[in-house]
Amino acid sequence: MNIGSMTRRFIQRGWDEKEMGRWVWCRYRGKKNKIIRIITVYSPTRNEGKGCSVYSQQRRIMLEDNDDRCPIKAFWEDLYKSLEDWNNQGDYIIIGGDFNTDITNQELEEKFKDYGLINPLRKLHPTLKPPNTHKDGTKTIDAIFCSE
Repeated sequence: MNIGSMTRRFIQRGWDEKEMGRWVWCRYRGKKNKIIRIITVYSPTRNEGKGCSVYSQQRRIMLEDNDDRCPIKAFWEDLYKSLEDWNNQGDYIIIGGDFNTDITNQELEEKFKDYGLINPLRKLHPTLKPPNTHKDGTKTIDAIFCSE
């Protein structure tokens, strides 16, 4: 992400506090000193049968830290907490990635709206059905949300 003219605007990078690869982010200083944070996320899917799955790996890490939450539930709780922190810092946000859940779900859209985030494609094209974003899927599980 930090190439060309973006390099001189870069100010900070980071990742989820549990260091499980759930998200990474970079902050950039824009015009008029506005700060934009770009976040890339990956939410695990429930796949307990395979010991090498992201879900299983995160479950083991969390249990070692005495955290017995489901990794999917932990992803959302921790992401919402981070979104709250980033909003409190005054950052403009662009967040995108593989959420592994139906992003057209009204409850999810409302929750993102609580953090001042919208799905720009759905806002521009509210009557169009978004495509499925997995080769075998029937739902839109990948998306981008941004500060309105």
